[in-house]
Amino acid sequence: MNKDIMGNLFPNEMKLVHEGKCPSCSMKVDEDDFWYEIDRIEYKISGLCKFCQDKLYDTPGLIN
Repeated sequence: MNKDIMGNLFPNEMKLVHEGKCPSCSMKVDEDDFWYEIDRIEYKISGLCKFCQDKLYDTPGLIN
């Protein structure tokens, strides 16, 4: 993630990520909540908590 570009485009969301919070729901993120490596990787890219990742990637017919 390019923090300079993202910080200019999304300053509030980047502040939340910096504070260890989800940029979507503002809840505190605990890396222990991620059971799968792919979820940890997504968290490092987007800062999204597990709940918001599941909402975002909820695809009918996809087995989680």
